[in-house]
Amino acid sequence: MKIKKLKINYLEELSGVLEDNDLEKKDICIVGSAVMALHNLRDNDDIDIVVKKTIRNERFPPGATKLSQNIELVAANWVFYDENITDDNIIDNEQHHTTYDGYKFVNLSLLEVRKKSANKQKDLKDTLIIEAYNAG
Repeated sequence: MKIKKLKINYLEELSGVLEDNDLEKKDICIVGSAVMALHNLRDNDDIDIVVKKTIRNERFPPGATKLSQNIELVAANWVFYDENITDDNIIDNEQHHTTYDGYKFVNLSLLEVRKKSANKQKDLKDTLIIEAYNAG
């Protein structure tokens, strides 16, 4: 069995965006398709991030904000279906993320529920891939 080398697109671009916006890795968490790339489930088309509430309130609007060609700050309250899981909880609570190369990535299980809750056609395929991965 050939093991696929881990490849997450746009991490270098994200590093530059963090530097340009005076953000630190500890204050963000990667969400979206890059999480699937972390698990070798599919390539990511971009990188979506959440940031700490204090930083968002000081520097960014509550809605989605494109930070570069392939990096987007998603709208506040990424886990819109559960008010107990705030963006800060995702960033600060290790139960909600894993760390790779110094970056925090939201847990795959939380991504799956988020994609199901969004109920968008584009997320259906991703949820089926995640379910198959979880089934072993």
